[in-house]
Amino acid sequence: MSRSPRRVFAAGVALLALVGAACSKSNAAGGPCKPSDSPVITLAAYSNVFDVYGKLTSDFSKAWSADHNGQTPIFQMSFGGSTTQAENIVNGFPADIYASSLDPDVKLVQDAGLITHDWQSDTDHSIVATSVVGFMVRPGNPRTSTTGTTSRSRGCRS
Repeated sequence: MSRSPRRVFAAGVALLALVGAACSKSNAAGGPCKPSDSPVITLAAYSNVFDVYGKLTSDFSKAWSADHNGQTPIFQMSFGGSTTQAENIVNGFPADIYASSLDPDVKLVQDAGLITHDWQSDTDHSIVATSVVGFMVRPGNPRTSTTGTTSRSRGCRS
């Protein structure tokens, strides 16, 4: 599914308007906007981990609530392509947590000065999961594909 730049821009403007309206100088009743008593944590992550982070944030919220007198953190989550998330962060998206699927994307954020510690020296080089990439071929494998490289060289599309 292809997204036109106009639609993406329009969606971004609409989101910014909504966020701005959510906490402008006054609320619908005319009073000042009161910030939440609960911590707000913004997560930007690659899309494959959507289900996992849903479970992790739920478990984290329960533990936090138990340790902080019933206070429940609010998670604002954005899922998308790893490179897109990195570019969004570099261009101002206020992520508290960034989960990337690719080293070069983390380096992009780090090179912008937004990651200030040596993440590769952390436990397991900060890798929290691994995954498998599968290549499917037509029945009978008519192009005799055996790897992604042979598939691309024979004109197969992804």
